[in-house]
Amino acid sequence: MLLTAQRVASGEKQGVNAFLYWHGRDILADDPFTLLDADPGTLQLRMVELDPGGNRVRSYLDLVIADQATRSQVEAALDVLEHAARPDVVPAFIHAGGGAARISMDAGLAPIWQEEVAELVGVARACVLSFPDLRVTPRYSRAAGSLDDGERSICWDAGQRSDTDAVLALIRQLLRARRASEVAEAVRVYADSRGDPRVRAFLADHVPALFSAYYATTFGPVVFERFVNRGLDHPGWGHALREAVANADGDAVDREARLLVTL
Repeated sequence: MLLTAQRVASGEKQGVNAFLYWHGRDILADDPFTLLDADPGTLQLRMVELDPGGNRVRSYLDLVIADQATRSQVEAALDVLEHAARPDVVPAFIHAGGGAARISMDAGLAPIWQEEVAELVGVARACVLSFPDLRVTPRYSRAAGSLDDGERSICWDAGQRSDTDAVLALIRQLLRARRASEVAEAVRVYADSRGDPRVRAFLADHVPALFSAYYATTFGPVVFERFVNRGLDHPGWGHALREAVANADGDAVDREARLLVTL
């Protein structure tokens, strides 16, 4: 798919438009950067603030990712773009998991790069997440408790760039989807890619807070209040969870996560 968001201007009017195109073929074997200028496929959805035609493009974001990418993969890729550092030159070309992106803007917007990218990402996210055919789970089968190839690629690519924000974004998506056991694998792949075993312990230390914010909250207010009360009665509740993540033991992570919301 190609997801694009553009800030366009016509006279005094401005708006951000977003468009979602479907390639209609398996692009996993292709270099995604070569697809940024290729035929985008069929227009599936658009969100328009300023009618197209004769407008000046002030900024844009293009993301190419496989049609079969899941909701969590697309959101993780957009999180990577939202946290990307301001480049020295534009357009900026960015790896986003199994996809590729290009971002640019005119000189007048460059001083507020981060804010502008955040707005483009926000409109792009609203567009793609409203598409009814976006997959919630992978089209292909995979073993329970294991990342799929695209998610593993997100972790590995993030490690090559020393981009901790990117892997944390994926971890948040995994927890929202209650895929707790796969957090350990995400941390392991990222640490292996960076070549620094200390990264596992560093990320493991953050896991209890992430579980509080993004996992326990998915079970509703009654369960979450029970989780809070358990945490108050047992201040060391996160120790076993940290150890399981640091040891890349997905089964233990899943066991501890279930325990947190069932007691």
